[in-house]
Amino acid sequence: MQTRTQNVNLDIETKSAGQPRPYADSLYHFLITDKSEKPLSKFTMKKFCVGFLEEGYDKDKMPDWASGQIIKFEEIEERVWEYKVKCAFTG
Repeated sequence: MQTRTQNVNLDIETKSAGQPRPYADSLYHFLITDKSEKPLSKFTMKKFCVGFLEEGYDKDKMPDWASGQIIKFEEIEERVWEYKVKCAFTG
């Protein structure tokens, strides 16, 4: 079995995190700049965002209504990704 390794260099800017006001849904908004020698694939970047920044699911794959919903995940510039998650207020 062959092992592949890659050095990864990411700059993460947190635009917002948490509830904007009492009794509101929590919103998490990140900009991730990939400064790695070899750019990460869309799949790998999404895995990073979900696993390390804020857990979220695509709307059609949410396990329940209170799980975090990915409301935006896209490459907005070359090697710059935007990731937004909304978590429902549960009281």
